[in-house]
Amino acid sequence: MKRPSAVLTIAGLAFGLLLAVAGGAARADSLTLNLGTSLNGTAPTGTAPWATMTFTSTTAGTVDLSITNNMPEAEYIPVLVFNTTVPSANLSNISITQTVTGPQNDGITIGTGLTGDPSIKAGNFNIQLDWTTANNSNRFKGGKTVDFTITDTVDKITAASFDSVSTGTPGGYYAAAKVQGITGGKSGTIVAPTAAVPEPSSAVLALIGLAGASSLAWYRRRKSS
Repeated sequence: MKRPSAVLTIAGLAFGLLLAVAGGAARADSLTLNLGTSLNGTAPTGTAPWATMTFTSTTAGTVDLSITNNMPEAEYIPVLVFNTTVPSANLSNISITQTVTGPQNDGITIGTGLTGDPSIKAGNFNIQLDWTTANNSNRFKGGKTVDFTITDTVDKITAASFDSVSTGTPGGYYAAAKVQGITGGKSGTIVAPTAAVPEPSSAVLALIGLAGASSLAWYRRRKSS
């Protein structure tokens, strides 16, 4: 008479294990960093977050990065820095290319001790993206979005590989950017002090639902036999 309970327990444990595995996969699927804190200088106008970075895992070892400037058109980003969990000795494995759409970057630097600009003062990072300060189509103005493909098949990077903070003093920031063109000719630094919880993919959610339905059906068949 106790057999169905044992079957249910086993099915429950199996389903719990699947949830844990799927949950781990979901955390690696997408990561969002909101630059919504003014660190120094003058705060941008408009509503925070003033810039958003979204990392999305695609194929093995490849991550898409989309950065949106949410500020008014006059306020632009000349430099942005962020971090990765890839060891310093392996940074040369990382390759970053920008898509042909959006303001084209004026330089991509991968290394150690990158501060972006002396005025940022948010610690040391290892990836830096630069855009022109000239008033042309390649200035990263408010309302614009830029997209990059980040590849490192050696270290098998995922979106979670950018869930890392700056070092040094001050440190502890996931990303930082300089903002220029603020009203009155002012400038300032915006940072992402926390990382948003990655969103699960639809495929993982579907897998969880399917596993739950299968476990329940299996238990009902065993109980009626």
